[in-house]
Amino acid sequence: VMASSSKLAQVIINLLLNAADALHQTPQPRITVAGYFDQDHVTLRVSDNGPGISKEAAQKLFEPFFTTKPPGEGTGLGLAICQRIMQDLSGELRWLPDTPGATFEVALPRHDALE
Repeated sequence: VMASSSKLAQVIINLLLNAADALHQTPQPRITVAGYFDQDHVTLRVSDNGPGISKEAAQKLFEPFFTTKPPGEGTGLGLAICQRIMQDLSGELRWLPDTPGATFEVALPRHDALE
């Protein structure tokens, strides 16, 4: 992929920190990171086995200043900023609703697919 390594790292770190925050009350907490590619994209998937995301929260996930964290523990800017970064990189950040816990994907076009 063609992308700023620092911007891509910011997105991945944010997803990992969100996953870790979701696991405080989870027995046997687990975060899984998997990568794969197809003809057009390289995709990284970050999953956790936490409580998941409610339907109400899912509708606002990428809105600035929306957070499910207690007051003083989050600004609600992380996913909104990450989505903007991914758009700037010609990629996508998406939440996969039909998974246990929470799963997010970061997808970027393959450099060789752009040529």
